[in-house]
Amino acid sequence: MSTGSSDQYPVYLGFWTNWSRGGSVMGATLTLTRQDSDLLVAFTAFFIAFIATRTWSIFRFAFHRHFSTSAPQTSAYHQRQAVLRNSSSPENSFAQLFQLLWASRSTKRRTRMVPAAVAATTAALLLISFTIAGSFSSRISSAVGDECYSQPKEMAGCSRFTMRRLPTTVDFNATCPFAEEICRKESSNILLDTGFLDTHEHFGLNAPPDKRVLLRKTLNCAPLKTKGYTKEKTLDFDNVTSYEYGNLPGLDFLFRANSLQYQYQRVLSEDLTLSQTNYEINVLNRTLDPSNSDFLPIKALFREDADACLYFLSGNGVVYGSPTSDEWCQTSPNPITDPTFGTEGPGTHQYYLPAEPAIPLGCIDQFQLCNTEFPGSSGCGPLGGLSDALAGATPFFNTTFSEFLAAVESGSAHTERLARLLYFATHFFAKLPASTMGVLNQLGPTALVSQRSLAGGYQGLLPSNQWQLDVNHIWDIYLAVQRAAHLDTAFHTAADSRQSSWQNFTSPALQKLCNSQKIRSTAYGSFSVFGLVFTFSIGLLIILTSYLLEPVPKCLYRKGYKQYAHLEWTTNGTLQLQRLVQEELNLATWSRCAEDIPVAGEDELLGCLNITDLEHPTLCAPKKENDQLPQAERPDDTSSTTAATDTAHATIPAENTSDPGSFTCESIHSTEIQSNEPPQSQPTDISTERLTTEGPEASMDHGPRFNKAKTKTLTFP
Repeated sequence: MSTGSSDQYPVYLGFWTNWSRGGSVMGATLTLTRQDSDLLVAFTAFFIAFIATRTWSIFRFAFHRHFSTSAPQTSAYHQRQAVLRNSSSPENSFAQLFQLLWASRSTKRRTRMVPAAVAATTAALLLISFTIAGSFSSRISSAVGDECYSQPKEMAGCSRFTMRRLPTTVDFNATCPFAEEICRKESSNILLDTGFLDTHEHFGLNAPPDKRVLLRKTLNCAPLKTKGYTKEKTLDFDNVTSYEYGNLPGLDFLFRANSLQYQYQRVLSEDLTLSQTNYEINVLNRTLDPSNSDFLPIKALFREDADACLYFLSGNGVVYGSPTSDEWCQTSPNPITDPTFGTEGPGTHQYYLPAEPAIPLGCIDQFQLCNTEFPGSSGCGPLGGLSDALAGATPFFNTTFSEFLAAVESGSAHTERLARLLYFATHFFAKLPASTMGVLNQLGPTALVSQRSLAGGYQGLLPSNQWQLDVNHIWDIYLAVQRAAHLDTAFHTAADSRQSSWQNFTSPALQKLCNSQKIRSTAYGSFSVFGLVFTFSIGLLIILTSYLLEPVPKCLYRKGYKQYAHLEWTTNGTLQLQRLVQEELNLATWSRCAEDIPVAGEDELLGCLNITDLEHPTLCAPKKENDQLPQAERPDDTSSTTAATDTAHATIPAENTSDPGSFTCESIHSTEIQSNEPPQSQPTDISTERLTTEGPEASMDHGPRFNKAKTKTLTFP
């Protein structure tokens, strides 16, 4: 499958396995361009809505058949059955059933409305369920637009990462990482620990669970004492302070800082003008590899199981508006007062200087690498400095440290295990910060959180644990840099200024890893193949079932199975209900009366709407204007007045003279005609209509029609 070109990264289009979702079945994934993915999302949402309609058709058919009975029933029964038969969607059914329940909310009729309430509740639950399912379908393809840390603008673009933040455990009450006598405090230090980071889960390198690399990184820092570890020395231009925490090659000291008078000579002058001054940070690194170390530490700072860094913070002209007890930015308790001149007259201004020319912060870095092919922690190397961690992990990748270093130089690996270790550890040997030391070397004091309250060389109020907040922020930047390095290992542009630091992987195993890097992108959309197949398979099964519900009972009906339930379903249809009403008026000759669509005789006229009473419209038989009245209804025929007590008298509305062949409705009114015979008490029939499926009225050819269900009652004169 081709790769996309609408993103700076060459994204693979087609089917692949996303191991974050499980195995090859659950993890099967389809990646499309944004345009194609939007079309697929829209079609899926439409398909789910259609499935909802067909699912409701199954439920309403089942309800209609279950509630069907040939016994005489009230209007609540017939209205409910008509709603179930003719409402195709759950929302329409719920609305009509709810209106029916509301109209029949009287106490006497509540028990009769239980079936309608059950059907309405089912329609509502179905509507809610499929609405939620439809909303999930619209979220199949999503984009991440937030940043991963509160880092400077140089670290923007974290939305590319598969995980927004790397996990970290922070201990603000950690012990001293060195000998206790050299730390300012035995506790109240800081320890940051990532735990085991998974190359797949945290760095986005797609791989099955047994083909991954785990990395653990820790950082433990503490401000160092200066008393007993410094010496004052006078040079030609200034008095300097030497810090003796070890030796630089060829020197008897580790670091020298200019005196406060030299750093603040402009501030202490009478013509004070605050400028854009900033702190100065000097970084010194010590590893177990002498060729990669800046100094040899004293015994109190020596750790055999870690790499060490010293950070010397100098004020460099920055003044403090208020005193602070922070161990790394500690100020002198005595303020400096300068005169000021304002609109309200002369005054004074106080500010504070650092307590020392430079204050050191000591940190140790530790690493640990594991191969997930081994159970638990049995495939992990030691927790130590970078070189020791890599050397200790190489046996678990079926190689040696010397072979690993040779692979780093050549950019090739002859085994899959070595390729995994090499690919993951390459960025440690690139020209990128492999520790927090690299962050401060590149960003300097701008990596400190205290910069947010620094303006024009004037430092605002700082909390007592400001140094811990600064270290935590530097750590966050470091983690973001490491993830960016993994992403750039897979792909970088030719114009990248860091191109000289990248390895050109040539072996197939390394090329496969390059093509396995996952990113987030708004230019593409990825879909679960299992989810799509499951959705469309179940949906098609529901659709097929819904369309087979009527043909199958129809075949069984002709064999005598539940004939009444089937015919009630058929005749409750809109067109069949029309046929039943028209046929009761003896209008037209009908065929296909047991089918979904009945057919009237050719050119036969049906009843029309009588709106004489606007609150009670009825159907009436049409009457041709050029037809003559029957003999029994002529005004001069008096024989009809003595034929019975009650008779029907035809009244014709105003003639329609616009068309000689047009017709009007014939209104039938029941009138009482006086008789000379005295009234007699006799039974009166009160009837309700029900379908007749037996006898000559309901033959297999003609279909069902309404019959009177009679009960006898007594009336009094």
